[in-house]
Amino acid sequence: MKRFSELFTLDLRSLALLRIGLGIFIFIEILELIPYVKMFLSDSGVAPRSIIDLSNREFAYHWQLYFLHGGELWAYFLLGITLLSASFLIVGYYTKLATFLCWILLASLQQRNPHLVYGGHSLSLMLLFWSIFLPLGARFSLDRAIRKLNFSSKDEIISVASIALYFQFIILYITAALYKFDFASWGEGTHIYYTLSRMELVWGLGHLIYPYPHIMEQLTYNTLMLELLGPLLIFCPFFKPIVRLFTLTLFALFHLGLALTVSIQWFPLLNIVFLSAFLPAFFWDNILRVKATPAPLSNPHSVQSRFNSVRSFLVNCLVLFCLLYYTAWHIYGASPKEMPPRLTPPIFFLFSEIRWNMFTQTPKYSGWWAIRLEDNTGDSRELLSKTKFSTDLPQDYFSNLPNPLKSYLSTLTHKPDPKRCKFFLEYFLKQESDRLEQAPAIELLYIRREILPEYRPSPFMNQTLCRLE
Repeated sequence: MKRFSELFTLDLRSLALLRIGLGIFIFIEILELIPYVKMFLSDSGVAPRSIIDLSNREFAYHWQLYFLHGGELWAYFLLGITLLSASFLIVGYYTKLATFLCWILLASLQQRNPHLVYGGHSLSLMLLFWSIFLPLGARFSLDRAIRKLNFSSKDEIISVASIALYFQFIILYITAALYKFDFASWGEGTHIYYTLSRMELVWGLGHLIYPYPHIMEQLTYNTLMLELLGPLLIFCPFFKPIVRLFTLTLFALFHLGLALTVSIQWFPLLNIVFLSAFLPAFFWDNILRVKATPAPLSNPHSVQSRFNSVRSFLVNCLVLFCLLYYTAWHIYGASPKEMPPRLTPPIFFLFSEIRWNMFTQTPKYSGWWAIRLEDNTGDSRELLSKTKFSTDLPQDYFSNLPNPLKSYLSTLTHKPDPKRCKFFLEYFLKQESDRLEQAPAIELLYIRREILPEYRPSPFMNQTLCRLE
């Protein structure tokens, strides 16, 4: 039993590293979004509140702070609170409260404009939820240095929440691998080729790998093997510290490779932050030689200690329920059956609707987006690159395209929504109204080409996602 429990222990210093990384991630994400508050988070932007069906049964269970008001000031206020909470999380000051606030505020932000959401947002939401029940402020924090809060004198802890974090690791990678078996390109070893053929994703190291099909084939198979077998290695009971460090290094190199190969925002780096939570005591004691001063123990027979024991029991029951429900949700998701609708409300309230099936489908097209405005003289201008419209890719197009706008356009392309597309074009038309004498035609285009096997070329074609006359 002791050996089993040791498999699910977490080092408090590693949890502190998770806390700092999570806080930095949230801080950066909010800073990226602030310049685009009017566009994405206000009623005068591309997604007014009226676009959401508030009577929808599923939506009723989501956090809805951003729907209380549609003005820019309200959005700036909530983003400011999020930045403040993330700052408190980084330094470990009122850590529990900061973690809880970050979770609610990020969940509300995702519901305000779901078309901005990508894998990094979903993962951060899950990590914040489990972190509410973990002692993230027990080491390297102002809670310990200034507030003098009592924490465990040991560096390692085990709880239902620590087990939940391990299960999060297992579910993230194994379900991601299981989803991949539905697509032939993974079994054929060609999926990395198709992914790197997408000009909107590939960058850096990806351009160097792309001419070598055998390397891409091997990387495809290695990805499947790592996602299926890697999570099991972390539970190896023999030579635990060495095997665990080796496994975490493999996953960290995998995500570092992703970050250097494809442009998927901060998702790979957040995964590395997640991995840091599982660093064993061996890493801190024998490699970094970082040891925290033990905190004083409280009297186990005091009234406060007995109250804490009862509270801990109730919290563990809540976390256990959430863990079992979350696991069942993903078992249903990876199987042909769907969870009965009457059982789904908790997933929207607690976790949002999260599936770890990013980049599982075989890409069919590669291309870029253009907003073509036909002015009164008959000329066409492209509003994203602010140049004369052309079917040739503008120079430095993707490096100049902001992450929030790229996410929004990508979702509009793969999940067509005529109402959202209409508001999107109307927003850009309003920005140009001062210099236009009469309403021109405007359209959103996805200039794409089909991705064919074996580097076969295909012509670019204009796909009209939406048009306003």
